Amino acid sequence: LQIFHEAGGMGPLRERSLHLTGYLDHLLQKSQFWIPPDVAGKVEQQKESRDVFGFTIITPSDPASRGSQLSLVFLPTGGKTMPKVMEALSARGVVGDSRRPDVIRLAPCALYSTFDDVERGAAVLEEVLGELQKDMINGSSL
Repeated sequence: LQIFHEAGGMGPLRERSLHLTGYLDHLLQKSQFWIPPDVAGKVEQQKESRDVFGFTIITPSDPASRGSQLSLVFLPTGGKTMPKVMEALSARGVVGDSRRPDVIRLAPCALYSTFDDVERGAAVLEEVLGELQKDMINGSSL
């Protein structure tokens, strides 16, 4: 509790959390692998969904309706994409947690995460997805 008090209390921490998570959301939506939720929902209903590669965010887009984390669903779904992404993120020092079969949660922490940390996390995710996509194109299947 002393640390929270030294950080200014819950008001300033929540404000910082909103900014960090909003920035992460902004960066992720600029990704070449970003699939808007409405498109992702339609893709999953089609037989061609195995040909779609990327992620969508299933956390509410309204900052007042979410905490300090974003849940990303990786396509194609079915539990083959997400574990590879999670392993590669972890190997590069990006900490998230997974919800099988297809979700990774990324959560900047208002007490110690920086905007540089958020930028690095988004950049590493882009790098990882680029490598996995290249592997798919070169014949390795997910």
